[in-house]
Amino acid sequence: MHPYYRTVARDLADSLNHRFSYLGEIDDIQDAIRHGRDAQLLCPPNAHERALCLGVIGTSLSHRFESSGSIPDLDEAIIIERQAVALTPDSGE
Repeated sequence: MHPYYRTVARDLADSLNHRFSYLGEIDDIQDAIRHGRDAQLLCPPNAHERALCLGVIGTSLSHRFESSGSIPDLDEAIIIERQAVALTPDSGE
């Protein structure tokens, strides 16, 4: 796999989230979740980039919850976003 794949997959997921926000096409959010998960799987366990990927997945799941009302999506978004926070140490600022 190309070394930049995880970065561009995360960026694509982020762009799909933005388009979903404007157009409301559920396929965009489904694709965003898929690309975000693909990117996250390729990140080292404690990498800063992994936190970013998890954040994109959490946002995607939150959008899907807002569209469908699926509580499991909201629950998963919260779990994933908590994982992202745990990977982002408090700098004390």
